[in-house]
Formats: sequence, structure tokens, C-alpha cells
Amino acid sequence: MRRFFFRIGFTVMILLVFVGSLMAQQFGGIVQYPTGLYPTDAFVGRLNSDNRLDIAVTNRDSNTVSVFLNRANSAYYQKVDYAVGTNPSGIYGGDIDDDGDIDLVVSNKGSGNISVLKNNGSGGFASAVNYPAGVNPSAIFLIDVDDDEDIDAIITNMTVGLITVFYNDGTGSFSSSSSFNVGANTMPVALFACDFSGLGNPVDIAVVDNSGDAVIIMENNGWGAFSACGSFQVGSAPNNIHGGDIDNDGDIDLVVANYKLANAASVLINNGNCSFTVTSASNIGGGIDVYLIDINGDNLLDLVAASYTSITTALNDGNGWFYPAVSHTGDTIGRYSCVVAADVNADGDVDIVATSSFNNYMTVLRNKQICCHGLRGNVNWDPADIVDLSDLSALVNYLEGGGYVLQCEDEADVNNDGRVDLSDLSILVNYLTGGGAQLYSCD
Repeated sequence: MRRFFFRIGFTVMILLVFVGSLMAQQFGGIVQYPTGLYPTDAFVGRLNSDNRLDIAVTNRDSNTVSVFLNRANSAYYQKVDYAVGTNPSGIYGGDIDDDGDIDLVVSNKGSGNISVLKNNGSGGFASAVNYPAGVNPSAIFLIDVDDDEDIDAIITNMTVGLITVFYNDGTGSFSSSSSFNVGANTMPVALFACDFSGLGNPVDIAVVDNSGDAVIIMENNGWGAFSACGSFQVGSAPNNIHGGDIDNDGDIDLVVANYKLANAASVLINNGNCSFTVTSASNIGGGIDVYLIDINGDNLLDLVAASYTSITTALNDGNGWFYPAVSHTGDTIGRYSCVVAADVNADGDVDIVATSSFNNYMTVLRNKQICCHGLRGNVNWDPADIVDLSDLSALVNYLEGGGYVLQCEDEADVNNDGRVDLSDLSILVNYLTGGGAQLYSCD
């Protein structure tokens, strides 16, 4: 009897893993956009007034930030580059001057400063204003640390064991700053800041110590000054971090990418009072970067991760852990340097954005809910799956900005190049007028 129940339990476990993996395998429609030289980090947010998500990327060897404005359905305009300091490393966005649009702040390792790019309201940015930031400023995070209702900046000083906080004076300028010691012989390379209690307490900071294989929690004294309250061992050579309520208990947990363990991540479950329980695993993704977001709409945070050569997702199992990761793309030449996730094509599900530092491009992986069947071209998504002039009319209306809403982007992507544009219209016209064009398969 015990063996019978063991077999049932084992079978159920395998089925759950399979279902979790199957549900995660939703990404495709890969589109790549050239960046500057050696992209290192990316920020996704609404940079102009059209309610679409735009993307900004730091380029280490070009000393620039590339801004990609969203045209429609994750098709991005050609980049516009803005000069910043030397060897930009991290980027974060927020409304630092309280004028209703998102500004960008960049940490520059080479020049030892941060660059502030203020938004003109239409997705263009003024020339950078630079502030000294000490030695090797690497990661950056924007949040209100001193509870004065404006956004401050925090950076890690990688080689001197410090974090530096830049205090917003209320006008969008960082008129003062203070540095805080993370610990002796530490190498802070990444950070995540929030109210870890979830109860409206002052913002604390989780700092990744690469040399000590640890996450160190820096506690806020209530006025924007910080001191270490706990250190937690994670995997080997941790280098990125993200936070969210993984176990759905109301407080903020953490996940860390461990560079020297292939596809490995460490999960830190928050126990309250500066205490975390750490579990590391090699089958949930990680290595280079991690990001928490609800991929499948079940109100649980899933894990998106990047290794050198692949992007993976691992669905939350509902018990504060993740199903085994599923790989969605491989890049054996380039090297992924960061990963973020958001609904970039405004179709109601989560897409993935990653940068590849060796190949100098940004990759957008669209979340492909299965809606396309047979041949592409059924733009108006009629149940009979017939491609006719009504589809042509729908596509023209959409491309002209007439207000038509695509029910299935894959059907409108007639030439299967990952975007909906005039080339799809050309093929559809040729097909419908008997010009010899062939429709692509949805598969």
C-alpha cells in the first residue's frame, strides 16, 4: 500500500512539473535591435505620453544610453543615443523632478559619477547632468529613502565596500549625498530597495556582496541613513538581485543570480525583523540576472532569468518555490547581461527584454499565447479562419492608427518577422490580388 501511494505521489509530482514547464513555454517572436557597444543594463517604462512601454539601454563602451520608443506592439523605432559618463553600468527610471514623466539616472563606473537625463515629456532627454559618485559606481536604484515624497538614488561603490545615497532636494537635483559602509572586504555589485515588512516602514536596502557570496541587509534609521543588520550566504559569486512577494505572505522576498553556478539562483524568504531563510538551486534559472513577475496570470510571482547563453522562466508552484526552469532562446555567440520583463506589446501578457553585451543588441521575446492557427493573415480573427479583404481593411486601419485593436498579433504578422508593419500589408495585398505571395504558417 505504501509503495502504491508512493507511485501515485511520484506520478503527480512529475505531472505537476510537466504542467509547470508546459505553461512556461510561451515565448517566441524574437526581435533583435542594435544597441551601442557592450550593452550592460536596461530599463523599461513609459518614456513618452502614448502609454506604450519604451526601453532604455546603457552601452558601456559607447558611453551612451540608447532610448527605444515603442511604435506599437513591441516594434521599436531606431534608437536615439544620449551621451553619459564613461563606462555606464546601471540605469533606472523615475520622475525625479515631479513633472509627470520618467527621467533616467545612470551610474558610470569609469568616470565615477552618475548622469541624470531629464525627460522633455515626449521621450526626448536633455543633456546629462553629472554628480560625483565615488569609486566604481556600478548598480543603481531609485526610491524615496528619507520619506520626503521625492525620489532619491542609491548606488553601489563596488571596490570600496560602500553604498552611496543621493538625496533629492525636491527640485530634481541631488544636492547632497552620503556613503554607508556595507562591511569589511565586501564587494557590493547589486542592490534592491523596498519596505521589506510590507507595512509602510522606511525603505531598507538588500546589497549583493560578490566577494563574500552574501546578501547584506542595510537597515534604514528612518531618516535615510543605513547600517547593516544581517548577512545571508547565497551561491557562488552572486551578481544580481530582484525582490517580490514570492510566497504570497505580504512581505518582500529576494532572489539572487549566482554567476559561478550554471543556471543557479538563491531564494531568500523573508521571516521579518531582518531575517531570511536561504535556499539555492541549480534548476530554476539564473547565473547573470533575475527578475520576478507574474507570467501566467495566477497572481503568483514567477522567475525570469538570464544565463550567459539562454533566457529561462520558472513558474511559481504556489508554495514559495518554483517549477524547474524552461529555456526559451539560446545565444551561443553573444552574452546576456541583463533581463527585465513587462507587457511591451500591450496585449495583456508579459514579454521579456534582454541585452546581449558581446553581440551589441537588445532582444524582445514576445509572450506567445496560442491564437494563430493554420496560415497567417486572418487579421480580423474571424472564426472561419478565412483571409479576405476584410483582413486587409483591418490591417490598413491598424497601421494608419485608425483605432483597430489586434486580437491576435501573430495573425497580423503575415511575414513572420516578429513585427506588424507595412511589409505585412504588402504581402497581404500581393496574396489577395493573385500576385503569387504565399502566406506563412502559424507554426
